[in-house]
This record gives sequence, structure tokens and C-alpha cells, in this order.
Amino acid sequence: MLARRLTLLVCALLIYSCQNNAASLYNKGVEFLDKQQYDSTVVYITKALQVGSEDSLFEISAYYWRGLAYSYLKKYENAILDYSEVLVRDSTYAYIFELRGIAYVNREQYELAMQDFTKAIELEPDSAADSYLWRGIAYENTGLKDKAIKDYSNAIKCDLNCFTAHNRRGLLYYYDKRDSLAIIDFTYIIENSIPDAKDYDNRGAAYLGNKQYQLAIEDWKKAHELNSKYPSLPGAKKLIGVVE
Repeated sequence: MLARRLTLLVCALLIYSCQNNAASLYNKGVEFLDKQQYDSTVVYITKALQVGSEDSLFEISAYYWRGLAYSYLKKYENAILDYSEVLVRDSTYAYIFELRGIAYVNREQYELAMQDFTKAIELEPDSAADSYLWRGIAYENTGLKDKAIKDYSNAIKCDLNCFTAHNRRGLLYYYDKRDSLAIIDFTYIIENSIPDAKDYDNRGAAYLGNKQYQLAIEDWKKAHELNSKYPSLPGAKKLIGVVE
């Protein structure tokens, strides 16, 4: 998937160096995207597309960048239309299927999202961590918890440091009262990333479910040190006082 992303980036940097109006408008739009001025990106890329070009890669790249700007603006319906324009011209971009799938998730169109993530995984199975993660989120949001856990596990197989997958899988294990498995996921996050209060809070709750009370207290104290609103579990502060 990285190679396909780099192809799109090369389009932005190299293909439109020629001095014509469409190229100038296009380049300006990409510059605004880099500055996080997404409305301006949409304006300039739209003008570039109106001027047009005979180069098919121009349209692919222009629709991609404008779709990305729409995504940042949370105008997901417009983003979906632009990503679809890319895929009409070249249906081998796994990354575009992934982006369109994310836009579908944000519109709560989970079935369509699942289809896009599945296609992305089929196209580039060895670099599909994000697609597995997002398909897992789509499954989770439709109540398919076991399928979500399987996809989070596949995301972790693709990228061991996919911490979001560890967190979401850990929470599903916790809610399913599989506390020992939840502890493993939360511990991995704490030991291999820069953890925040919620990570310790989550593991503390799992330790409580596993009847490891002293470890729960230690984690909740750490959570409180990082953020005074924690621990968030009702009764946790009271339990700390009772045990101590």
C-alpha cells in the first residue's frame, strides 16, 4: 500500500511541473493542503479539474487530493464521490479503497465500508493493518464483536504496534469478561508506547475483574497521577481506600 501512496505523492510533485493553467491551479491546491487550508485546496483543485488535462494521472491525483481535503473537512459524501472518481480510473489503489471505507464509516454506512476494506485487504494483504483495523471498527459498530476481534488481531499481525487495535481488542475482551486477555493488550500498550491515563485506567479495571486488587490500585494511582479525573470506574477510589 505504501508504494501506491508514494505513486500519488510523485504525481503531486513531478507530473504537473509543466507550465499550464491546470498544473498551476493543481499545485496551488496541494500547497494549501500541506498548510491545512482545506477549503482553499477544494477551490483550486476544482478549478484545475474544470480547466482539465489529457493526462489521466492528472485526474487521478486531483480527485485524490480533493477527496482528502473533503475528508479533513468532514464532508464525507463529497470525499466518497472523489475517491470513487479515482477508482473508476484505476481500481488497483488499495489506499483509495481504504480512504473511501473510512469515509463510509464516518457516515455510518458500515456495509459499504466493509466492502471497501475487504477490497483493500485483497489488493495488498501484507500492508493491510489499517484496513483490518477499520473493518474491525465497522464490525464492532454493527454488533459483530467476534469478527471485530478477529480483524483487530489481523491488524496486530500486520503491525505489532497497531496500538489502536490492541486497545479496541482489549476493551472488547474486558466487556466480555475475558480480563486476562484484556490485561495482555493493555500491558502491551503501556510497555511499548507512551501511555496515558486511560491505558492505566483500562488495565486497572481488567485487574479488578481478574481479582488482582493490588495491581488494580497501582494502575489507578498511576492513572490519577497522569490525569486527576481518573480512575473513571465507579467506586474505584473507594476501593483504593478500603484496601489500603
